[in-house]
Parts: sequence; structure tokens; C-alpha cells
Amino acid sequence: MPTSPSTDGDATLLFCLPYAGGSSMAFRSWTDELPGHEVVTTDYPGHLLRPGERLVRSMDRMVDLLCGELVDRWDRPFVLLGSSMGALVAFELARRAEAVGRPPAAVVLLSCAAPSLLPLLPPVAGLDDKAFLAAFAARYGGPVHHLLDDPASRDLLLPIVRADMELFEDYARSCPAPVSCDLIVIAGADDPVVTPDSARAWADFSKGRVDSLTVPGGHFVVEANTAEVTAVLRPLLDQRLSAA
Repeated sequence: MPTSPSTDGDATLLFCLPYAGGSSMAFRSWTDELPGHEVVTTDYPGHLLRPGERLVRSMDRMVDLLCGELVDRWDRPFVLLGSSMGALVAFELARRAEAVGRPPAAVVLLSCAAPSLLPLLPPVAGLDDKAFLAAFAARYGGPVHHLLDDPASRDLLLPIVRADMELFEDYARSCPAPVSCDLIVIAGADDPVVTPDSARAWADFSKGRVDSLTVPGGHFVVEANTAEVTAVLRPLLDQRLSAA
């Protein structure tokens, strides 16, 4: 379920969606970095902070569930933000928000290549456990990889990461149409998976304005380079939300 700290009721809302295998903890320091914005962190069903719920393996189902949880809060200016797989979820939530007449002021896409380039990534979700772990680590590394390396957490986390990759790879076979809202695309300069050029290809997926920015860091700039990301993001958010 979405959670946020207590803030001024007039604050704009920033709904944050984590990467594959991740949780809302990826955004634990964002509130301090974005004063004036209410950071709403969201966890996916079946993930570590929502145990016991059924894991979701398709984008349509994920968007159905999250829209049901978030739509009542889309009655004031808001932005959707996602990291890696979460960027795709944010993009599809924006499409749903537009369809129900409550469009976001913008969508922020961190560390994610445009949908047209996703089929270039070799599928890994169907591999056996050993091969899957090796392929996931080679592609992404980062905090999830370190947890998967720990025998104490692997049995708990592996089904979650595999389900997320099934969702990701299923979505990679789709051909989404552009949204009408603005996009803000941010890539890490040293990201081994998402180059700045592959992130800039998001320009084909919006009828609005698209800003493409590069910050220091690798694939997990959402956590490792929070200060750099929020520094470039803050003025763009203020600009979009002042016009909303």
C-alpha cells in the first residue's frame, strides 16, 4: 500500500515506484531532498513489505491493482516516478490516469530504456535458478544482487525478482502508444544497462515535452545518487506543478 509522511495538505504528490525486486525503501531519503513535495512510496503486491499477497506477473494486472490504490489521491496535482522496471509501471499508470481524466503533471523515468529498445535485452525470466541469478547479476548488479547472493535472503527474494522479470519481459513484447503528459527522463552516466541514448529514445513516447538528463552514477541512481537526481529534478518538478 502507498505510504507517505504527514505533510501539508496542499503539497504536491510524487508517487514513487521501485525497481524489480526492490521496495519503497529505495526512496527513504527522498522526502528530505524534495521539500514542498509529498513523497508517496509504493510497494508491489507480494514484495518484502507486502508479504502474503500474490505476486504480479503482468503489467495490466499491476496497473489495475495500483490504480485502485492510488486513484483517490489523484484529485490534486501529482507526478508519477519510477526506477528501472518501476519507470515502465509509472508510464502505464500515467496512461490509465489520462484515461480516467486525471492526468499527471509529468512522469519521471529513472534508469530505463524506451519501450522500443526493451526487446534488445535477452530474456532471463525462464532460466533455471543458477542461470537466472548469474544473468540478473551480470546485467544489473546493485542492491538486489547483493541480497540474492546472501543464502539467508535468496529463497525469499528469488521468487519476487523472477516475477518482476516476467512482468518486464512480457511488457517488452508490447508496443505502447505515447502518453499526452510530459516526461522527465534521467539516466546514470555509467549505467551498463541503460545508456543516455537509450533513455533519450523516450522522446517517441510522449505528445508533450520530454526532458532527458544525465547524472553521475550507474543503474541505481535512485539510491546511490539521490542528491544528484533530486537536484536536477527539483526545478523541473516545480515548473510542471506550477503549471498544473
